[in-house]
Amino acid sequence: MVPRYADGQFRMLQFYADRGIAATNRLARHQIARNKDGSGYDLGPLNSYAALPESGFPAGFPLSVHDLRDADGGFTGDGCRAYGDRMHHLAEATVRAWLTSRPTSGPRRTRKKLRRQR
Repeated sequence: MVPRYADGQFRMLQFYADRGIAATNRLARHQIARNKDGSGYDLGPLNSYAALPESGFPAGFPLSVHDLRDADGGFTGDGCRAYGDRMHHLAEATVRAWLTSRPTSGPRRTRKKLRRQR
């Protein structure tokens, strides 16, 4: 995750979970048009959404990319709408994990640190 863009991406994910794909596409087109005419990025539509927590990561996520697969193991075998529903559930679960779980903090253990602990 690139920290410079992470907060905006998290707010955009919340926007998508809240408003759906059609509204997210409209917002993206609006942002592209503003960038083309030199007006810059418009944070207004995303200001009402929670900022990305500044430290730590959620201890776990209830859904993962694996959960996007259909019953046959593919992604769109049961139709694009069903895949879109699964994508929306994944977005909601990701936002919920960031906003409600207790983030873990501290560095990840490296092999060197693990060897010293033995």
